[in-house]
Amino acid sequence: MCRFEHHHLPGSEGPSEAYPPPRHLADSARPFCVQEAVMGWCSHGLYCQYRHGPAPRLAPEPAPAAAAGGQAGERAGDGDGNGDGDGDGDGDDEAAAAAAAELVEAKAAYAVAAAEYAGKAQELACELVAVDPERAAGLAALMARLKESIEPRPSDESMRQAVCNAVHAFVEDAMPNLRRGYVSTSSLHLFGSSANGFGSRSSDVDVSMEMRLPRNRIARSNVISNVINTLGKKMRAAPEFARDVKWITGVKIPLIKFVHVDSGLSVDFSIGNSLALRNTRLQKCYASLDERVRDLMYTIKYWGKARKINDAAKRTLSSYALTIMLFHYLQAGLVPPVLPVLQTMPGGSTEGGDPVRKPRPPPTPDAAAEGESGKEGKGKVPARKDKGKKAGSGGGDEAGGADSGSRSGSGSDSGSDKAEDEVTKPRVFDDSWKRDESRDPSLPSVRINGYETYFCNSLPAVRTAFPVGANAAPAAQLLLGFFDYYANSFPVETHVACIRRELGHSLTKAEKSWESAMLAVEDPFELNHNLTAMVSGEYWELVHSEFVRAYNLLFGYLTRAPHTPDRSPDGFMDVLCAILPEREFHYEAPPKKDGRK
Repeated sequence: MCRFEHHHLPGSEGPSEAYPPPRHLADSARPFCVQEAVMGWCSHGLYCQYRHGPAPRLAPEPAPAAAAGGQAGERAGDGDGNGDGDGDGDGDDEAAAAAAAELVEAKAAYAVAAAEYAGKAQELACELVAVDPERAAGLAALMARLKESIEPRPSDESMRQAVCNAVHAFVEDAMPNLRRGYVSTSSLHLFGSSANGFGSRSSDVDVSMEMRLPRNRIARSNVISNVINTLGKKMRAAPEFARDVKWITGVKIPLIKFVHVDSGLSVDFSIGNSLALRNTRLQKCYASLDERVRDLMYTIKYWGKARKINDAAKRTLSSYALTIMLFHYLQAGLVPPVLPVLQTMPGGSTEGGDPVRKPRPPPTPDAAAEGESGKEGKGKVPARKDKGKKAGSGGGDEAGGADSGSRSGSGSDSGSDKAEDEVTKPRVFDDSWKRDESRDPSLPSVRINGYETYFCNSLPAVRTAFPVGANAAPAAQLLLGFFDYYANSFPVETHVACIRRELGHSLTKAEKSWESAMLAVEDPFELNHNLTAMVSGEYWELVHSEFVRAYNLLFGYLTRAPHTPDRSPDGFMDVLCAILPEREFHYEAPPKKDGRK
């Protein structure tokens, strides 16, 4: 019986001979249903006797030696692919020989590093499906053109930076005393899609004001809310600067939403969003390592928007969740991997974290005794006179020890011991959920709001330690592998998509206590945040069915499977990313802890 919804075609009453099984599965007891693999659905009805599920994998064909030699000659020589390495400049044989030697050394270093990474246990990795080179190259070129048509142009980036500067100037004019008192410095930074390398020309401008705020959580929240309220009112009173102004407080990240009049761009202004800034820089580093990453991400987001599964407000996948899922696949789903794990590599900068506070040593027993003896001593907290009376035992002695003894019912001696213990033992808050216990302690530390946010942001250091380019699969083949990974291979019932652990060390739902989540995608810094926690029930069925459909269509096109229409790359992309109409879902909010809905 098929696992997915059937779309019956006229006259399909049972198994049809029009879709014979592939030759390599002809001897199988339950041959594979080719129609589902090619078209994304089965029209045979519930009586289909074919096997449904992942399409068969084909062993990848090794690259011919002549082609490899031609590529080497193209890099080192005249670029004609003949492998002669004669050079096309001034005919300097020594320079050509030096370039060829450097290329050989680089390839040897890559081979060593690639062997090292391939030797690691990759329990989640899966083999890439062998594809038709011509169709893969054509689709990869289309993906690059799609990226170029969506990504911001240099003029767009300049405009966004100009908007950021204009907002900064407005803030300083509207609140000239912002830097006084508890606030010593302030600056505005772009983050999110405006700065992570995956933005579009129509993306909102996300800006965050970084200020030195009080350490106390309540005081910090009050300061941010006051500034947001004040700036929101001043922006609403300046129609020449902003329109459609509204501000939101009382949430985790208070913000002001408005439209900049001169540019017409929508702006989201927040304060102290340091984790988002750090996350933007992490994504930017991953995007800078390999151009195929950006080609893949733009295509996946374009596909997700068209198929209505890229909208967190409607309980599907957010763009950020899709980005982390892609990074996880390029790290853990391939051998050799396309991307390293930047959070486990040394050589990164430690700038941008919170100031390191030295822990205050606990008072010694002598100091505690002096504090007990001196009623007016420094740091002495007077005892409440009514504590003993409320406890119902003792005579209401004003001494701290007597109060403690009356509460415990064991006399003044035990009360003194308890008071001494409370003084000598520092108060410890449990923030273990913010720490990564598997992290190498020898790595540098960059903590923001208690979260560890270190990663290697030095591209030379990354390229020295990781074989960037060792996996030379075309972007179209990687796109097929991405859909295959989350449609068929990734153990969604037991594992978490994670990008912070060393290659070969997967993360399970049991370790996170996320067994109830249908799909688990971990935030690389806020380790208690499941980016896909709201994707459940029929919403997950919708998302998973779209991954299966995309994989089946892409598999049929790239492998030239039987009964696959011979389309151009543009025609196939139109089918893959066909706009899906809105779907209606009944959503009932889960009951609260007290039973209310």
